[in-house]
Amino acid sequence: MAHRKRRLRAQVNPRHLHHFGALTRSFLEPHWKAWHAAWGSQPPNCPSQWTCVRSSVFVCRTLNQIGCEAAFQSGRPCGDGHLYGYFHDGGWQTHAWVLAGNWILDLTADQFGGPDVLIAAADDARYRCGVDDRTRLEPSARAMRAVDFLWTSWQRRVEDGAGRDVSIPVTLSGVAEAALQPAAVRHATTANVPHRRHA
Repeated sequence: MAHRKRRLRAQVNPRHLHHFGALTRSFLEPHWKAWHAAWGSQPPNCPSQWTCVRSSVFVCRTLNQIGCEAAFQSGRPCGDGHLYGYFHDGGWQTHAWVLAGNWILDLTADQFGGPDVLIAAADDARYRCGVDDRTRLEPSARAMRAVDFLWTSWQRRVEDGAGRDVSIPVTLSGVAEAALQPAAVRHATTANVPHRRHA
């Protein structure tokens, strides 16, 4: 089994990862609205704004559940040449994302003008993970409670939808499949995976 999981981790398919990201984002979007309302802020122009940490932690958990090794990554610029995060519009922005195998999965890059689901190679020059407490973001206790709530809702959706809403598997590699696809995105395409770009 361990060997099988190692093969899965090494063979994450970017097209299928994009598909998985699309269905996960469709689950997250109404929760983003609820978070903004709870924060008492005006609805942002981009619904994913300020949600990168919680969303990325949740995505890591969903991927790890199905045997795909995923890691939370983040970065923030802090001066003195410590430039980390996401490069956009000529500068480094504080941000968090997910590393899955050799690929970055980012569901909140649209707040910087990116696509709703961004797939990029792990060494994409737009992303630079922090190296210490000053240059990384750490999920707060409040954020982790929010993720725990999401997880309960996600699990209920999966369990209640068995054979109906969660009937079509999402293949992350040639090794294993995960039957986690909600009906709302059952026909979503994975053909238009973003190509690697450098800032």
